[in-house]
Amino acid sequence: MISLHVTRAGAAMVNGIYLPKSPTEIPVGFVKTCDEMGWESKRMWERLAVPKENKTWWLKDDDSYIYYNFGDGRWWIDGPDGKGMYVVKDFEKADKPPEKGWMRLTNMDGPAPEVVVITEDESEL
Repeated sequence: MISLHVTRAGAAMVNGIYLPKSPTEIPVGFVKTCDEMGWESKRMWERLAVPKENKTWWLKDDDSYIYYNFGDGRWWIDGPDGKGMYVVKDFEKADKPPEKGWMRLTNMDGPAPEVVVITEDESEL
C-alpha cells in the first residue's frame, strides 16, 4: 500500500500521513464546501475528481485530504473544513501527487509543503 506524508507545510494542520481512499467515497470536507456553495456534492465530486477514471485520493485522520482535480489539472491539499490550502499543477495526471512545487492558496505564513510517497516496504523500516 502507498501512503503520503505531507511535511513542512506552513499550515501545520495538513502535515501528517494520508491513506488512500476509494474514488467512490467523498471527503467530508468536500461535502461541507459543496453544501456551503449550494452544489450537489456527489455530482461535483464525480465531475471534478473522477470524471473518466477512478483516481485514488488520500485522507488524513483529521479529515484533511488530497485529490486530483480534473477541472483545473491540479492536485489539491484541502484542510478538514474542505477549504483549499495548497495546489500543484500536474500535466501528466499522475497516480500520486508530486513531491515539490506546491503553492499556497491563502495568505498564510510559512512554506509550501512537500509530499513524500511511502510504500509499504518503507513504512516497515
